[in-house]
Amino acid sequence: MQIPLQSLEDASSCKPPPKRSDNISGYQRPLGALGFVNSHPTSNVIFSHCRLYVMTYFPSGFWPRLITRILADKSMYEIVNDLFPIPKEILDACPYLRTKEPYWQPWQTGVQLLSHKSVLFRIKEVLTEMSGFCDYQRADLKCWIDNRWSPIDMENSVILEMGFPCDSIEFTFADRSASQRGLCAITKKVKVCLDETASAKFLVKISEHIDNLLQDWYPEIGESRFVQNCYGRYLITRVIPCPHCLFEVVKKEKKNDTTLYWQFVDQNLDVTSTVSMSDIFLEDSELIQR
Repeated sequence: MQIPLQSLEDASSCKPPPKRSDNISGYQRPLGALGFVNSHPTSNVIFSHCRLYVMTYFPSGFWPRLITRILADKSMYEIVNDLFPIPKEILDACPYLRTKEPYWQPWQTGVQLLSHKSVLFRIKEVLTEMSGFCDYQRADLKCWIDNRWSPIDMENSVILEMGFPCDSIEFTFADRSASQRGLCAITKKVKVCLDETASAKFLVKISEHIDNLLQDWYPEIGESRFVQNCYGRYLITRVIPCPHCLFEVVKKEKKNDTTLYWQFVDQNLDVTSTVSMSDIFLEDSELIQR
């Protein structure tokens, strides 16, 4: 299920969708100097801004209420548009990008934000060994509590994980005017990185929803920060993993995955590969469907 962010705004602030002409051959799409080819997300766990809520249990109804609060927050829309800001000159040259709106994709124990077919943000319950950024149950996590480093019992806990799996999106464009015989050269690649200010605002919003939900609906575990059970365990432990340590753990778990290593690419590199015009015209069919 996909839930567009704009659908959550007031009806008075939403513009009516453009009417589609029955005559498809006469459909006028917005023209631009650049044709959209594809987009490719990149992932580096150092920039994931990972946050963990390690809890003894999830109270009944926790996830449906949390997902409802997140989806109903209208103030999210402006922040989401600033997470990966595409330069205005690129939007003017490729109007197709303006038609791609971010949307939420919820499930029973989590929700994720997508745009341009890339997962921008995800909050979820870690269910299996490798469903999170790393295998937390095998990791030796320690937290500074009571003036000492104390180990966190991850095996007997439930874990709420949130973060940004995507730290940048690389867009590939083609020059329409240079097309010859159904082919055109890929002339431009633009890399848009995660905005630090917008991501911080976004995390604050999500954290407020979690904390407010615990205080409003589950005061026995949400009102006091240092509530312990009969075994001396804290009911909630909020953890911000060290990005460097998290990167080292991920690298050991996926030592054969070369995408985790740094790559230095000359932005002025002239790419001379070609693509079929039919790949670019895929955007036309999507615009017609709208």
